[in-house]
Amino acid sequence: MLDEAASRLRVGNADDLLVALGYGKISVEQAANAVLPDQPAPEGGSPPPAEPDTAPQPIKRPKRSIGGIRVQGEADIVVKFAKCCSPVPGDSIVGFISRGHGVVIHKRDCSKALELDPARRLDVSWDEESKTLRPVAVQVTCTDRPGLLAAISKTFTEQGVNISQAKCRTTEDGRAVNTFQVTVGHLEQLKTVLRSLGSIEGVVSATRL
Repeated sequence: MLDEAASRLRVGNADDLLVALGYGKISVEQAANAVLPDQPAPEGGSPPPAEPDTAPQPIKRPKRSIGGIRVQGEADIVVKFAKCCSPVPGDSIVGFISRGHGVVIHKRDCSKALELDPARRLDVSWDEESKTLRPVAVQVTCTDRPGLLAAISKTFTEQGVNISQAKCRTTEDGRAVNTFQVTVGHLEQLKTVLRSLGSIEGVVSATRL
């Protein structure tokens, strides 16, 4: 659909359309009209007057955002989350137009985002109506003692956080460094689980990577 709209506006492909939006060469209204063009009138003059519609009109529901993100207030725009900072709902975020990847979402304080061209930046926001689970890495450093890993796993479960991957290693000083890939629904949920992990006896630190 975006490729067809880009062709109508003569800006190339879908990525070029997003670039043009970011630079202000075309407006959001122009892009919307290209995505959903008006039906052409039949040949031979103006279209006949429409018959009065007595049927009940369906309730228009707001469009669901893709990935829980709105780009400049608009939904239905494909986004990709940067792996360097893995934003989760509640993080302050910013979007950048990237050829081949659409709009890439970074945490606003991401060091890599600060190095990108400001001219390619777009205003983005989390869609509060969309419940989005996002992956994030958590590192737990602790003393290497029996039963501690089970206590850590139990804490994740109690906070409603799912573990999708875990890597454990032992350092030279005898500490265990455990890296978990988990999914959370909001930044506050992540903060709560980090505090809970930090309160476990034997845990030295629990941090987001």
